[in-house]
Amino acid sequence: MSMTPVELCKCLADEGRLALVALLWRRGELCVCDLVSMTAMSQPTVSRQLSQLRACGLVSVRRDARWAYYQIADDLPAWAEDVLASLVPMTAAGAQALANHLGEGRLQAYSAGSFPTGQVNENAIAILEKHGVPLPPLKSESWDDYEGQPVDLVITVCDSAAGESCPVWLGKALKAHWGVPDPAHVEGSAEDVERAFDTTYMQMHARIDAMLELPLQRMGEAELTAALGDIQHRFS
Repeated sequence: MSMTPVELCKCLADEGRLALVALLWRRGELCVCDLVSMTAMSQPTVSRQLSQLRACGLVSVRRDARWAYYQIADDLPAWAEDVLASLVPMTAAGAQALANHLGEGRLQAYSAGSFPTGQVNENAIAILEKHGVPLPPLKSESWDDYEGQPVDLVITVCDSAAGESCPVWLGKALKAHWGVPDPAHVEGSAEDVERAFDTTYMQMHARIDAMLELPLQRMGEAELTAALGDIQHRFS
């Protein structure tokens, strides 16, 4: 197909489309339901983004009865495939390691829970390694371990929609909530568990990326609180 570098850049210049391309590049053929489950986007949003990717010539579709399966177009020029091969690992970059990795010094992230198990979930480590996130020593810590420490921002990720209890931070830090389902609760095959952890990874990646696009140093508390709430709304 005929595609210029400018056209490719324009097509990928959207967080949602870039996330879909990354998933299709890594996973191969997927249906809309797969992509919805792996991202924080709604079905209409995924369908609209896929339509735009098809118009760009980046994605093709195969129909089987009532189902439509999407994949990276097999007639991309070699240079475009090289670009995707270099971009996807960057978009596929445990929230602590991911935030520190993506923040590149702008953030110093810590992770703690209400009921720490004493060890980091091995499936979480496997997903981070799969996506090339550097892993310094990680440990399962209690929320109470950080009492009294100066913290600028506290983001809870408990799944309040599933009835999980969210801890209450009594310090003066700015607070936000980015609820995601806990993949550690998923049962089933190894593929089912991996998909659940991959989904959580993509959801947190999208939120952290969106936060890093904000002019954090110039935003007041009310403005930042609203922006963080908007990020949760956009990627839920």
